[in-house]
Order: sequence, then structure tokens, then C-alpha cells
Amino acid sequence: MIGKSYILLLLLQAGLAQEWEANTPREVVAQEGSCAQIPCRYSYPSHLANLLRIGIWFNNKNRGTSSTAFHSNDHSRELAQFRHRTQLSGDLKDGDCSLIIKGITQEDAGPYYFRVEFDDVNSYSYLPETWLQVSGFTDKPTIFPVETIAGKRVNLRCTFNTTCNGTAPVLTWDTPTAVTGSVSNTVTQHGVTLTYTTVLSLIPSPRHQGQTLTCRISYPTVSSEQTITLTVQYSPRNLSITSLAVIKDSSISVIEGNSAVIICSVESFPASNLMWRHLNITLNRTSSNNELWLEIPHITYRETGDYQCVAENEHGAVEGSITIAVEYSPRNLSITSLAVIKDSSISVIEGNSAVIICSVESFPASNLTWRHLNVTVNRTRSNNELWLEIPHITYRATGDYQCVAENEHGAVEGSITITVEYPPGNLTITSLAVINDSSINIIEGNSAVIICSVESFPASNLTWRHLNFTVNRTRSNNELWLEIPHITYRATGDYQCVAENEHGAVEASITITVEYSPQNLSMTSVAVIKDSSVNIIEGNSAAIVCSVDSFPASNLMWRHLNVVMNRTSSNNELWLEIPHITYRENGDYQCVAENEHGAVEGSITIIVEYAPRNLSITSRAVIKNSSINIVEGNSAVIICSVESFPASNLTWRHLNVTVNRTCSNNELWLEIPRVTFRETRDYQCVAENGHGVVEGSLTVTVQYPPRNLTITSPAVIKDSSINIIEGNSAVIICSVESFPASNLTWRHLNVTMNRTSSNNELWLEIPYITSKETGDYQCVAENDHGAVEGSITIIVQYPPRETTVSISGASAGIREGHNVTLICSGQSVPPILHYTWFRMEGNTSTQLNTSSRILSFTPVTRGNDAGFYCMVTNPLGNSSSNMTHLNVEYGPEISWESECARRAEGITCACVANSNPPGDLTWHLPHANLSGNQTLGGFVSQQLRVGHLVMGSLILKGDQGEEKVMASCSIRNPHGVATHNMYLWVRGRFCSKCTVGLVVIGIMLTVFLAGILIMLSVKKRKTATEETASKTSDIALTDRRVSVKHQGSQNMKVTDPLDTIREGDTPSPQDVFDSPVGGDAGQEDPNRTENVLYANINFSKLPKGDGTVHRDEDTEYAQIRFQHN
Repeated sequence: MIGKSYILLLLLQAGLAQEWEANTPREVVAQEGSCAQIPCRYSYPSHLANLLRIGIWFNNKNRGTSSTAFHSNDHSRELAQFRHRTQLSGDLKDGDCSLIIKGITQEDAGPYYFRVEFDDVNSYSYLPETWLQVSGFTDKPTIFPVETIAGKRVNLRCTFNTTCNGTAPVLTWDTPTAVTGSVSNTVTQHGVTLTYTTVLSLIPSPRHQGQTLTCRISYPTVSSEQTITLTVQYSPRNLSITSLAVIKDSSISVIEGNSAVIICSVESFPASNLMWRHLNITLNRTSSNNELWLEIPHITYRETGDYQCVAENEHGAVEGSITIAVEYSPRNLSITSLAVIKDSSISVIEGNSAVIICSVESFPASNLTWRHLNVTVNRTRSNNELWLEIPHITYRATGDYQCVAENEHGAVEGSITITVEYPPGNLTITSLAVINDSSINIIEGNSAVIICSVESFPASNLTWRHLNFTVNRTRSNNELWLEIPHITYRATGDYQCVAENEHGAVEASITITVEYSPQNLSMTSVAVIKDSSVNIIEGNSAAIVCSVDSFPASNLMWRHLNVVMNRTSSNNELWLEIPHITYRENGDYQCVAENEHGAVEGSITIIVEYAPRNLSITSRAVIKNSSINIVEGNSAVIICSVESFPASNLTWRHLNVTVNRTCSNNELWLEIPRVTFRETRDYQCVAENGHGVVEGSLTVTVQYPPRNLTITSPAVIKDSSINIIEGNSAVIICSVESFPASNLTWRHLNVTMNRTSSNNELWLEIPYITSKETGDYQCVAENDHGAVEGSITIIVQYPPRETTVSISGASAGIREGHNVTLICSGQSVPPILHYTWFRMEGNTSTQLNTSSRILSFTPVTRGNDAGFYCMVTNPLGNSSSNMTHLNVEYGPEISWESECARRAEGITCACVANSNPPGDLTWHLPHANLSGNQTLGGFVSQQLRVGHLVMGSLILKGDQGEEKVMASCSIRNPHGVATHNMYLWVRGRFCSKCTVGLVVIGIMLTVFLAGILIMLSVKKRKTATEETASKTSDIALTDRRVSVKHQGSQNMKVTDPLDTIREGDTPSPQDVFDSPVGGDAGQEDPNRTENVLYANINFSKLPKGDGTVHRDEDTEYAQIRFQHN
């Protein structure tokens, strides 16, 4: 209502505002969550320059009301939503009235104007208003790109500019874990612009390529970010060479005539210049490309060799190589020799060595073959050269020799002729008797004639020899006769004729067989005969040979056990072969020889040797399935026996260790006294002699009670304990050694969780484990021989929960000045690592600068009257408690502004007190006491409680004399009583100056009342003030001075349109119009004195649940000044 009177009052100040000027913009736009600055420069009359001044900014958001956004002298007068958020950027003495508002919200939008107050009469409100527009937060930081080279440190700079030096923004870098670096932050100012800079210093590597970096600007409630992608320059690396053909050992094979393709690729940035080189010649190149193909069409064997790929950019170079092997069919076959080749032929003297060499070109290397008379005489594989050496060549080696070279791609052939020069040959022997198979038969007593002839040049020297004795000789004659008169059987045998010249010699023989009866019978064998006996290994073949001297040849027969085994007719030799002989063929064998002239007999013994067989293992214990069971501590006896000849060497082995041994004995005992579980497992018996080995095994199973129980888990076990995060699965495994296998049982809190029978391992899985599963788990293993037990502790980890705040030292309530302690408690595993305390005022939560579990107030004050809660944290999470409100109680305090004042209708006294809990107010008069809403004679008492405030008024109606009447008010609550004395009437002296003062005041009141009468025709508005600081009721007290308006209502309420004071604040009544709004220009005498100061009290009813303060009728009081002459 008072705000609507500005129009009339501006008429009074028009002539007084020439020196009062301000330079402010009509509109300022700020982004939500950031800081806003309203620029302001102001001027005032020069004679006020040395006076103290107060700067006030008003937020005139709702028409007809004004709220203090900033007060340079008393911040308690600031509206709650602006408190601790507003400040001036400069100094009022320098004419700088610029306003800074931190943490801008949409609620801050609206009109603002500045007011300056020097004293009671020199004040001015600078209009027009400046509109603050609030938009969404759109500003983003700026990242300055730089060249990034691997291995070289780079500094990435991110900046953010603002013209408001209120709440400082925070610049941070968000980087992937692969990108590590250091960060430095600076702030610089150029004019009104603040530049916030953060520098990320890092050493990039190729693995950072494509990683994103984010620079984020953050205010307490908003943030924005800018992101860049790293482009890292680095030298070539990871060069690889591939091919359409198969690469093996950095080599490819290509068939001649086909195309060869090899591909070189590399990783680098920027892209590399690639080049293919062969034999130091560049074959192909490309620029700024990380891949280069080299294609060789119709490749020939000349392209065989190494090919190098070189990749380089400005940061370095790398090289790789591959070998191309060209495959082609054999070609350029040539035949050479150590002898002179003429017309593809060589001559070699018989008896010398002939060497011929075949070589060829091919890939892969050829298979070479020398052939003669269609017979292969030498061969090699995968070799392009093959030698054929014929040592001591004879005339029979004369002829053509072919060399054939072939691989998978083709074949080629060449030939050479060897001509042999040889000594005498074609030696023949003839006789007057019939020669049959180079033999003649002569009856003992007759004469024998044999003739030797030969072809040779020059003629040979011929010689007859018998039993290495020369029996006849001739020189340079190619024929020689030998005659033997009256021959005997002793002349039976071979006769040699030798022909020789300077080139060599040749020899031939003839056998003269003299017919006679059998004699000189002998038996031989492939095996060694000792004492007419041979030893034969079983499975081999036995061959014994019976021979005799006789002519005609004898009939021979082999017998064994009187059974004819073999026979022949007319043969002086008879073989008996027994394939795959067995020990059953042991014994004597007889040979009988006979012809028409007589008979003879001989014998030999065959002994068959054989490898061990029929190995058997027995025991005193019962054997079942090749196994015996022995109770631990007893003795075990096992016996190994075998059949063999000669007798075997027997060995008992266990775990590859020999435990007993014997030589040449077909039986071996093994005794294990007091057997233990370590003797469990297989025992092998090995029997061996010179002919073989046989092996058998027996399992000794030692029965024993459970032992070596172990408990394992996929989780890490430490001190027989595992930690599992709540909600995960827990797996523990119990294993034991025992035989027979144990029955395993898992128990927890004496309850069986899992069990198995005859199994030495048991798993226990607990899915979705909770804290209730924390504790010890026992595994029990038992079999027929005993039992064993082990345990493990499962500790279930979970984030904090059941967080509470308890109060210590407040058993009888919280009294100001006492010591009060808040204790934060919670449950968590692992234990709580960090405590954080928050103070809650309305919807605003403020973190306190402490990390202690205990929050102490020593002592507690009414300023600590607020909500508090704590948050606890462990590595798995956090939890917050419910809010605990500190209701601080204190004794009554009466405001110094409680006074009495005179008016036309009478004298009014006001008494204002602050206490918790609110006290009871009593007026004390000389003859009576009044409390509450009460009337006694001419005295009317009224009382109102709002929050912690108790406000009372005492009105004395009717005529008053000049007698002083003393009155006092007292306030009492459980914590004490306060009393304030005052006079109901103060004597004043009226003079002409007083009259002039009253006339001036009357004129001002008349103008003001005229404005009020005009606005009474407009419907009164109900206004609501949002109070979010707490859920308790507030009392609104004016800090302005107002003019008089009384409507005589008992339901009285005084409201100030400009300001509200929160609960617990002390009102400071003043007259808002002691100088006119807009500038009263100070027309009154600055030396005047005042007898009575009359406080203005503003009563407001309690707000409803929605926080709205409802206003009804207004009673406003003006100050009355009495001025002496």
C-alpha cells in the first residue's frame, strides 16, 4: 500500500533530485546458477561527501512491496533468499554501487533499484529500476587446440570468461584412465573481465589417439562442458607385410609366370610415405598413405630376392622386408666330368674311377637321377647337383648314362657316353670231358685234361693255379693246357686260369669233381656253435647246415626226436630252417648222408632262449581288480614271479623309484612293514633278461582317516577369512585326503548347509549373500577311520546403513550457553571411513567444515537453531541420517525500542521481547497489573505472540496531566524474567518553533492522507511472502518509519511493504519517511533535538502451512517529535 504512494511523493522530490543521479542499465541478463552483476555508478550533493553512508539494494519484484536484497550496514535486514548471496563489487565512497548476486536462480528475476542513506534527512532512491532477466545456463568453456606429438609434453589450455567476481566457477578436466597428466589453474583479470584458466599437461602416446578430453565449468548448481578429441602425431610403427600368397618365415613362393602381390601397411599419424625397394632400386612409392601394394605380373626367377618396405613421416621411419622365392621348372641341365668330354663321351681306363656331374637350374631344387641301361644308379632329392662316381670301372660299365632332373613344375634330361678301355677278357675253359656248370666229373684213378683260352691284346701270360699253387704257365700265348694223370679225390677242387697283360688281368676257374663215397660230414649254423650246441632266441629263425664230401652227391636227411624234419637227394648240403622258433623246439638234431658208395651221420643240440612271460603278482592279502587294501600301520607283502630263459632280473618299482631288485631269479618278494598312506598307488614288477622285458602292476590302496583338510575359494583368503560384497555370490570349497573317500558336511551356526557322501571335495555356494551370512563356516570330513574339521570366516561387506544422529548433553532441553554434542552413528563393513555434517535451512543444505563423527557446540547459541544431518561413507557407498533440529532455548530479552509515545487520543506504550519458549508479558502499573488482552479503567492492554516474539501494547486514553506515571513490562519464561521501565507521559515545552514544526508535519501528513484516500478506492491486495528458511513461524517487523493510520480495529496488524525480519532477529523500528522517498533534500534544522522517539511496531499473524503471511487491517504509527526553542 505504501509502495503505491510513490507517485504522489515523487511530486515532492522533483525539484530536489538534480544532484542525485545514478548510472544503471535498464536490463541485465544473467544465467541461472552463475553470478550476476548490476553495474551502478551514483552521485550525490557534494556537501555529503565526508559523511558515512549506507547502501541498500531493493528487489521490487511484486508491485506494492519492496524487499531488501542487500544492506551494507545490517545484513540481517536482507531478505532470506538474498542473505549471504549479495555484495557490492566496489566502494560506496568511490561512487561504485554495483551489486553482485551469487548463485542466480529464477526466483531472483525482477526489478532492482539502489538507495543511499547518509543520515535521517539525506537519503535517496535511484530510479528507474534495473530489470534482472534470468536465462538458462548456456556458457561453455573454450579449449584451445594445440599440436599433439607422441612423446612430447603438451599443455592443453581451457578458459572461461565472466564479468562477475562473485561466486568463482570451478574448472576441471575429465580424462579417461588411459590419459594421465597434471593440472594447474590460474585466474587473471583484464578490465571487468575475469578469465579462469586450467591447463592440462600431459605426454601423449599413440594409444591416446581418439581419446576424448572434457573441460567442465561448474557453479554450485549448474555446469557445462566442452569436449575435444585427441589427434596424436607419431612415427610409423607396427609395420606389417602381407600377401595374397601364404607367408612363411617372412617369405612367399610364387610360380614363375604368375603375378606376385605384396602389401605393406603401417600405423602412423600423419600418414607415412611408403616405398618398396629391391636390390637398392625403388620399385613403387606412395605419399601420405599407410598402405602400399607392389604387384609383379608374370614374375620370373630373376625377381627372386628380398624386398624392403620403408615407411617414414616427419616423426621417424621404420622398415620391414619379405623374401620372394620364384618357383620354376628345371632348365640349363649340364653334364661335366673330371675326364675330358669329347662328343658327349669320355674314355676311362678299366679299373680307374669315373666321375660324371649333373647340374641344373630350378626352384624348388630338383630331384636328380642317374640311369644306366634303364637302371637307376644314383639319386638325390631337392638338390640341383648330383655326382655319379663309378670306382674301378670295368668294361661292363661301358654305355650311355642319362641324368633326369624334375620338380613339381617340369623335367629335363641329358646324357653322356662312357667308353671303357679294359684288360684281357672273354677267358674260357674247355675240357676233353663234358663240362657242366664249369665243372667236370672224373672217376677217381682216371686222367683229367682242361684247356684255358683268352682274348687280349697284347697276348696274355696264362697260368693254371690250384689251391694257390701254380701247376702250369705260358707267356704271350692266349691258350694253356693242364693234364692230371691218375686223379684222386684229393685233386677235387677249383682250378684257376689267370690271363694278364699291361692293361690288366682276368681269371676264370673250373671245378674238377672226383667221384667218391661220403666223408668229412660237418654241421654249421648262422649262430655260434659251442660244444656242438647253438643258442637261438625264441621268435628268431634257426638254421643249421649239414654238409659232406662225396660224389655223386649224397642223400641228406635231418631228424629230431626220430622224426624226419627235412631231406634232400643228390646234394651234399642240407639246410634245416625253423622259422619263429619256440622253446618247444629245444633238443638234439641228427644229419644222415649216404650215396651208392657209403653213408655217414652227425648231430647238433639247439637251445631256445626266450623273453620273460606269464608274469604274475600274488599277495597274502586278497587281490581284487589288481588291487589290495591295507589298513595304515599293517604290513603289505606282494610276490612277483615269471617264466624266462635265461632267468630274469626282477625289479619292484614305486613312483619310478626302485624299492627291491634281484638278478637271475624268476621270483621276487616285496614286503612293506607298517604301511602309511604315502605307500598308496601302483607298484610295478619288471622282469627282464637279454631277450625282453615284461611288466605287471598291483595297486596298494592304504586306507586311512581324513587329513590335510583345506578350504579354498575363488575369493582371496587371508587369515582364514574372505571378504564378499553383499549381493554377490560366495563360493567356498572344502577338500580332504582320505581313503575311503569321506562324507563331507558344511555347517554354519550349527545348521547343516550342504553335505556329500564318499567324495573328498564339497562346494558351498551362497548366491546373493547378505550380511546375515557373516560368520564362521565349518567343514567336517569323516570316514570309517576317523574325522577332521576345518573352518573359514565369511565377512560380508556392505555400504553404510541405519545412519542416525543422537544428541548428548540435552536431557532437559537445549539451553543456550550449554554444551551440546551431536553424534553420528551407522553400520557398515568395512568400517566407516568418513563423516560429513550438513546444516539445513529451508531447502538449502550447507556442508560443515568437519569430518569428525562428533559435532560439538561449546557452547550452543541461538544461531545454532537449525536442522543438522550427517552422511557416512565407506568404500562401498554412503548413507545419510534423518535431520535433527536443534531447538535452542534462552531467557527473555526486551528490545531497547520498547518505549511510550504521546498522541492525540492518548499515550501508547509498546513492549517487545524475544525468548524461547515465548514468555508471558505483564504490564505493571502503580495500582494494578495487566496481562494479555485486558482493559482496566483508561488502560487497554493487547498482546500477540509470533514465533519467539511476544509483543504487547498499553494504551492510556483520555486527558493527561503533566504528572509522570511510571510503568514497566516484564516477560517470564522457564529460563528467567526480564523487566523494562518506561514513562507513560513525558513533559514537553511548546514554543513557536514547536508550532512551526507541527505545522510542517501536519502538511506532510495531509499530503500522505490524501494519497491514502485515493488508494482506498482500489481493492486491497493480499500479499504472500515465501519463507523457506525453516518450518517454524516468522514474525515480520518493519525497519521503516511510516505515517499514521488507525482504523480502530481490535484485530490489529502492522505490515511493512519493504522488508521482513526472520525469527530470532530484533526489530529496529524507524520512520521511513523522515526524508521523502526519492530525496527529501534535508530541509530541517540539523541541530534540532527530540524529546520523544516513538517506535513503529509491525505485527503479523502466523503464516499458514504454505508459508504465506496474511495481512488484515493495518495500524501504523508515525513518529511525533517535540522540538524545543
